Amino acid sequence: MQNALRLLAATCLLAAPLGAAPQDPSTLFAQCAGRLAATIEQGWLTGRHDTRLARLKRDFDVLTDAALPGSGVLPPATRAARIEAKAHQAFLLRMAAFHADHRRARLAAAAARDHRARCLSLLLGAG
Repeated sequence: MQNALRLLAATCLLAAPLGAAPQDPSTLFAQCAGRLAATIEQGWLTGRHDTRLARLKRDFDVLTDAALPGSGVLPPATRAARIEAKAHQAFLLRMAAFHADHRRARLAAAAARDHRARCLSLLLGAG
């Protein structure tokens, strides 16, 4: 299973668009886990919990660990990237749900969807 996830992670990285900024795979996967965690929490609060997203978030956690060299302990920079991505996604989701300016709410919703879609595009069959 671990080797299959590593192969999937390598395939995803090779499929990145040309000109995309290179990024440490563990950081990229950790950011996606953070974004999905925020989306899951928003779903709990709004009564729209999606068990599929919980499974995909666990997949990103596994990919994060698989992409780490050695111990599997998140380095501080990777942990910080996950937390920052989660906080940013939560901010966008809150704006989308509660902002009084409907235009800004729509923009925030679109940005949150875009971030989630980019993450899900890294997993085969998830998008």
